[in-house]
Amino acid sequence: MKEKIKEFYSKVAEGEVDGFTEIDVNESPEAETASEDLISLGCDYPLHDIKMEGKETVLELGSGGGLNCFITSQLLPKGEVVGLDFSGEMAYKAQKDINDLDIDNIEFVVGDAEKIPFKENTFDVVFTNCVLNLIKKEMALDCINKILKPGGRAYFSEIIVNKDIPEELREDISMVVTCLAGANTEKQLEEKLNQNGLKITDRQNKERILSMDPEGLVFHKVRIEAKHIN
Repeated sequence: MKEKIKEFYSKVAEGEVDGFTEIDVNESPEAETASEDLISLGCDYPLHDIKMEGKETVLELGSGGGLNCFITSQLLPKGEVVGLDFSGEMAYKAQKDINDLDIDNIEFVVGDAEKIPFKENTFDVVFTNCVLNLIKKEMALDCINKILKPGGRAYFSEIIVNKDIPEELREDISMVVTCLAGANTEKQLEEKLNQNGLKITDRQNKERILSMDPEGLVFHKVRIEAKHIN
């Protein structure tokens, strides 16, 4: 399934996917100053209204077309933003578009969020925008815990569901690439964070985005702030 996901997003980067629409686009006002070429594939920018000192080192997992990294760079005049994506095509496009905007504090790296290729205690902040549902959460969260500096923060904008999703839907590629198939309940997601050294310090349940009948599945957005505790 991972290779299918990678192939899909590589095609998105190359403009080969017709009719692909996101559940939502980034509504942050900072996005209005971005190049139209930057692709936003997430559900909600998690650092909106978050206070930054301006000198942090920040990592986005699943950085896609680079829009979230661009917005974040505007908050960090003396900091650095790194975007990690497992699609080489997507990372290459993002770097090219950012270079065209003449921004020098963003770097894009090709890598797997389940095996994050950075040393321990590297980042002040790690964030994701609708990415955890595409990967093995426990592996990614364990990596996040290790690469965060002591007292570092993690921010997640993700999609949660009201109950367990039937296995046949979890294998549906259209459900997978729209970040629905991998959704957990709010309690399940909280448990996975706690088990991997991340304590939730704030949670904002957001609007319902989809209901599926007759399965009785209801999907919501959630924005979570967590603190490194190990």
